[in-house]
Parts: sequence; structure tokens; C-alpha cells
Amino acid sequence: MLRRFSISTIAALAVFLSVQSAWAQNAKGHDLTIVVNRDEDATELYFAGNAGDLQRIFAVSRDALADSEGLVDFAKFRDGTWDIGDRLLAKTAVTIAERDAGFEAMSLMFHHPSERLPMTTPMEAMLAISVCNGPAYGTRQPLDTLDAYAGYFAHKGSFDVPIRIQFPKTNGTPINVVIHDYHGADGMVSYRQVISGGEALVVSPGRDHPL
Repeated sequence: MLRRFSISTIAALAVFLSVQSAWAQNAKGHDLTIVVNRDEDATELYFAGNAGDLQRIFAVSRDALADSEGLVDFAKFRDGTWDIGDRLLAKTAVTIAERDAGFEAMSLMFHHPSERLPMTTPMEAMLAISVCNGPAYGTRQPLDTLDAYAGYFAHKGSFDVPIRIQFPKTNGTPINVVIHDYHGADGMVSYRQVISGGEALVVSPGRDHPL
């Protein structure tokens, strides 16, 4: 049976296994999921991950997301959360075709990991930042025990141009990124990439690095 595999096939398999091994070795870093929804005249950008990890990736102070004890007070989310989303992205430069994109927060939501929501398509991402399924009024939970979902909108098209996300400089902890890049009728490309904290991530349309 092994004779049916060509040398090129075996070599490709070896490369695949080495990439998977490298990904596993970097799995101790921060995990970040990004969903991009491209159009000719607008762009949506979504981020999801452990809330504490997002606070560290985007290098914002903990009090931007939690109180002085590191607890999230769900009562604060009754009147809209776009201002919290803006604070999360304040130190991160996002450009489209090398120009400032002017992303503004639509919403930011916290969910318990036991109620983790799918985050693959723009529709799923929009639901994740829209559905408020937090605990009862007055509940406070540690930031690091929650997942965070943040969504942003820019009146700037990106259908066939790269989006560059320059994360702020941190302690260099690896960021394990899963990207779902949606191009409307042209479909979606999903791939993984590992970057170091403070490194720029370039999301190019149609990139051929499937999961």
C-alpha cells in the first residue's frame, strides 16, 4: 500500500506534520479568532478569545474591561458597550490598503465558556456581539474566566486589498490566530497563523492557507 504514495506526497505530508507540530508547540500562547467581512464600500472586523487574553493582546488596562478587583460587572452592559469596544482597540492600528481604516466599535460582549458561541461566519460573529446572555443583574465574574467578543465597522471597502492589524508591543507571548476571511459571493478562506505579541498581522484577500 505504501508504494502508491509518491515522494512528493510523502514530502507534503511531512511538511503538514511539521506545521501541525509547530502549531501545537505555540498553543501555550494567547488564542485569538478573527472574522473579516469584506465588501466594496464597508468592512466588518470581529475578534474573539478569552477576555483576559484579549486585554493582554490589545495592551489595555484591566480597568477598561473590569473593575479594580478584576471582576466584570454585567450591570454595566445594560446601556451599550461600544465605548468599551473602542477602548479595547485604541492602541491597535488597523489599516486598509495602507490607510487608516477608522474602525468603530459596534458592540462588545462577555460570555461564559460553557455558553461559547460559534465564531466562523460574519452572521455568527454578529450574533455573538449582539446576544446578551450574561448572568443575573449584580453578578460579577473574574475577567479571565470569560470569553469576549468584539465587533467593529468601517466605512471603507476592502474587497480586494489587504487589512493590516498592528498589535501593540507586549511581552512577546505568541498569539495563535485563526482567521475567517469572508468575501461575499466569492466565499470564505480560513487559516491559522502564529505571530508574536506586537507583530503586525496582514490579512490578504483570498490567501491560500486553509485550516
